[in-house]
Amino acid sequence: MNKARQKVYTSVEVNPKFANTGAAYLVGLAVTDSPASLGTEYLKFSATAEQNPLAHRKFSPDNLFTAAEETLIEFEEIETRPSLVDRIKQTFSRKQVSDDARFAEVHDAVTEVAEHTQTGLEAQDVKLSQLETNLSARLDALEKSTAKDSQDFAELKNKLSTTESTQYAQRPVASGSTGKDAVVTDC
Repeated sequence: MNKARQKVYTSVEVNPKFANTGAAYLVGLAVTDSPASLGTEYLKFSATAEQNPLAHRKFSPDNLFTAAEETLIEFEEIETRPSLVDRIKQTFSRKQVSDDARFAEVHDAVTEVAEHTQTGLEAQDVKLSQLETNLSARLDALEKSTAKDSQDFAELKNKLSTTESTQYAQRPVASGSTGKDAVVTDC
């Protein structure tokens, strides 16, 4: 890309005391075809210079420009690693043990709830029987009372229908005067 004159400008800016935390923070990073920020020049290596030629273009004098360094990373192979089949078997065996323990706990909980429910139902049954007995006795008393009240009402109705009332007989005719001296009521 450098030979094709593409991505020839780089810019990385690090603030070592970002937001007064004392921690470094990357505040700028770019690789572009044209300059994108202050301190960006055509790609050239200044790691060997005694004085940084880009120091006057930094955002802050304490900020650092980074340098890419080649690093060799070596990986070591682990020989004692169990096979995939062994790992799957271990997973299922652990799951089986934990499932058995959980099922035992659930079984105990269901048994306890069933025993509690049975005890509660027996107590409810006794209370319900007592309420039924009391209600039956009250209903019998109410039926007897209602039958007696009905009989008394029928006797009273019969007595009143056959008795003549003299209290509300025909009113006597008014004995008022007629003519000039008649008294007129002002209503």
